[in-house]
Amino acid sequence: MKNIKIEDNVIKFNKTFEDTIEYANARCDEGDYVSALAALDFYAEKPRANSDVYAHVADVYTEIFNYDLAIKYWLEYLVKSPVKYYSDGFNGLGANYYMKGDKNRAAYYFKRQFCYEDAEGCVYNDILEEFAENEKQNFKPDIRLVLNDPDDEKSKLKEIRRLHEEHDFDKIPPVAQTLLESKNEKTRNEALYEIAYAEYACNRLKKARAAIDKLLEQGYKAGIKPHLLGAFICGALGYDNKAAEISVKTVDMFGDEDDAEKHITIVYDFVGKREACKLVKKYNDEFPYNGDIAYCCGVIKYNDGDYKGAAKSFSEAYYYSRHYAYRYYADLAIKAAEAGSAPDELTTLQIAPQLPLSEQSRILEELSDIFEKDGLKRVSEKEFEYLLDWVSFEHEEALPLLAMLVCVDGTSKNKLSIKLKLTENMISEEVKRDIVSVLCNHGETGKIAITVSGYLHFINVEMPEFQKRGQTVFKNAYAFALGVCALIAPEETDKLFFGALSMQDAIVRYCNVGNLKMFSPNEIACALCVYSKLNFCFSDIKALFNLFSLSEL
Repeated sequence: MKNIKIEDNVIKFNKTFEDTIEYANARCDEGDYVSALAALDFYAEKPRANSDVYAHVADVYTEIFNYDLAIKYWLEYLVKSPVKYYSDGFNGLGANYYMKGDKNRAAYYFKRQFCYEDAEGCVYNDILEEFAENEKQNFKPDIRLVLNDPDDEKSKLKEIRRLHEEHDFDKIPPVAQTLLESKNEKTRNEALYEIAYAEYACNRLKKARAAIDKLLEQGYKAGIKPHLLGAFICGALGYDNKAAEISVKTVDMFGDEDDAEKHITIVYDFVGKREACKLVKKYNDEFPYNGDIAYCCGVIKYNDGDYKGAAKSFSEAYYYSRHYAYRYYADLAIKAAEAGSAPDELTTLQIAPQLPLSEQSRILEELSDIFEKDGLKRVSEKEFEYLLDWVSFEHEEALPLLAMLVCVDGTSKNKLSIKLKLTENMISEEVKRDIVSVLCNHGETGKIAITVSGYLHFINVEMPEFQKRGQTVFKNAYAFALGVCALIAPEETDKLFFGALSMQDAIVRYCNVGNLKMFSPNEIACALCVYSKLNFCFSDIKALFNLFSLSEL
């Protein structure tokens, strides 16, 4: 490839799209997915990069069975592509949700694929055909007799799992306690595990241990998850000998992919490096593209002084997971390899996927400086991406504030980075609501993409030109109403726009605008939605008030 040169073992790109794709494809054929992704990232950083690069990144993740990251990049592709290419994006989303086992979202995106041109020529149409054939064979008339018993054990287990996924751990023990008298041993064990996990997450360690000990009495029959949790709980309590005793029992066990990092961690901490290395190899053979496993491997190499090998493992960890912390450790290992030694304060790393305290302090200081001085211009776009990733993982509640600062004093790339957070499934919907409100209130206009429960929508963001009387009140209320509408009824945002104008006109004509001061922005926002006759306002009045954090009074 004439536009790619290798000098002193350093790959240099001339930034042509065709050559980048050719190079990436060649690396994928060799099984070197990290180099392929690195090359694609390099091109994507160009100011006017071809949006197709995100489709190619998504394809790589599909090839290594990381469907969640493939979905993330197909969404980014749709945000950055012209409408005429949307069919490819929806086709990619449908295929990856199908391969993930999510038939409902697969059907949603495959259906949307045919709303745009060239739907017949999409890359994953073979997956679409397989999906359609399977659905045809598995079709059954949806006629069922449902006994809706709120006390049913299955219903409670479902509720517990939902609370776990939402990290609402305080609510788990009361629900799970009711299942401890179940006649089903599997149900009792799951309830005990969830109680122990919830108490551990809430730092009620003695209660957590009491629950987990009942499970561990069953020995190997209890399975690997209770043993891992038991070791962590005992370690947190300072009972290292007991943690070590539990950890030893897990050496010959094997968990699923989600257990790998936790398993390696407790064995490394409480049994020793040798056994941990064996586990790394065992899990890596089974799950070769798992970022957490690659990270564990990197930590072991780093602590042995193999900084070059650690840099390679940390780079793999980052590209397989896109976890911000792994990018930091890759840079750290590269610097240590160049210097021939690690920094004094970081000679030894712990197997924990989080930044060292020194780096966390630096980030917090950087963010504090930004928030106090509104100084986003001082932060490079690359540094801002890093800060944004850290906030997204660790303190997502700060994202709306970052969005506000970006609107006031930020580059177009930083604004786009904030908007992309609206498409990420890991960001809570409450935070997405607030980001939409901030964008609207600070003059952002145009079409914005947002995912709600994994479903992509495009909403129009535009602040109405309210009359001067009560303008500020209506602006604040409208921005909040739009945020709510984006989550509940994204297809009705235009309806809200004209309804808000009509409502202000009516109030200015027939009422005293000054009286609006006695109402909160949330109350006025709710009124705007009702006045605009949005459909969700008339189904459940109690749910409507909850959306706006209002009492029925």
